[in-house]
Amino acid sequence: MRQFVRTVLGAAILAVIGGLLGCGGGSSSPTNPIATPVISSITPQSGSANTSVTIRGSNFGPLQGTSTVTYDGVTTGVTSWSNTVIVATVPAGALTGGTFVVSVNGFLSNPSTPFTVAGAAFSGLSPTSGIPGSQVTITGSGFGATQGSSSSSYVVFNGQTAPITYWSDTNIICKVPTGLQSGGVTVVVVVGGKQSNYQTFNVLLPQINSMVYADGDGENPGGTVTVSGQGFGTTNSTPNTYVAIDGKTVSTLAWGDTSISVVLPNSGLTAGYHSIVVVVNGQSSNSSSVRVAAPAISGQSPTPFDYDKTAILSGKFFGTTQSEGNGTIQVEGISGTIIPLTWSDTAISFKWPVNNATWGQQTKTVTITVGGISGSFSATAY
Repeated sequence: MRQFVRTVLGAAILAVIGGLLGCGGGSSSPTNPIATPVISSITPQSGSANTSVTIRGSNFGPLQGTSTVTYDGVTTGVTSWSNTVIVATVPAGALTGGTFVVSVNGFLSNPSTPFTVAGAAFSGLSPTSGIPGSQVTITGSGFGATQGSSSSSYVVFNGQTAPITYWSDTNIICKVPTGLQSGGVTVVVVVGGKQSNYQTFNVLLPQINSMVYADGDGENPGGTVTVSGQGFGTTNSTPNTYVAIDGKTVSTLAWGDTSISVVLPNSGLTAGYHSIVVVVNGQSSNSSSVRVAAPAISGQSPTPFDYDKTAILSGKFFGTTQSEGNGTIQVEGISGTIIPLTWSDTAISFKWPVNNATWGQQTKTVTITVGGISGSFSATAY
């Protein structure tokens, strides 16, 4: 009998204890509310804003549900969640280091190891030289998916802010600021107020080195000369980009970074030297000189000329065609201008209009005018 009583009492006591231990408020949860989440490690421990960070630990619960992750007190985005591993993203606006904290059913984990927000890594420039206003592509990492505030994220060339046309985490496209001096300048990317490492960019200001003439020492009005130099850019489509002679914009046939084909005006110039300047994106080159040449007649064929027979004048600076410099021929004693048979830069042919059969051999002045500039020659004729 005593043994039976002891057995019953023991069972009753165990039942009470089991009931007390099993009391959970009448509902169950995937996460044991008594088990506090624990962070054991994060990977990586440094990076930029928008970096994906793997958080390892325990008691996170199998599903995220209403649980959250914060970075430095700011709720972060989560891309993966399990009981032991969470993948979260450093907030886009993160400028300084901070710690991650996991919140599960109101229970907060320990703070993670501090995560360091590193500055942008600047790895390259393309091209590495160019004129103000030209486009440059910057490569690297940690720039951020978007530029965000231009007051805290920007690109500088020797302290001058560059206009931005494209921004991503690994590439930035900008334009070289105007007002820079020629030579090497320091380029830095600033992200969230933090400076990257620097790269060097060589600023090329337009510079005229020489003039190249087809005839060696000058060119007739309407003719083409080549301006040789550097820093002209690959096109003259950039605003405020042109060539000026005596302060007036002139036409160009071809434009390259080291040479420009310039067409001299076919009127309004005098023989001699005139100032020439190349302007690129508002930046002026050094001033050089271009020589405008008068027609130079050096000889005749045949000698003497004969009435109504073909007469040829040789020389240079006549223009490649008559229309190039609005060329004309005049012969002393003959009213009006002579219609040429052929016209080139070095020779002009026409019918000799003077009949000197009565007077014998004489000399007559022949005048060639190109672009309003004249050259004369004393021709021998019958």
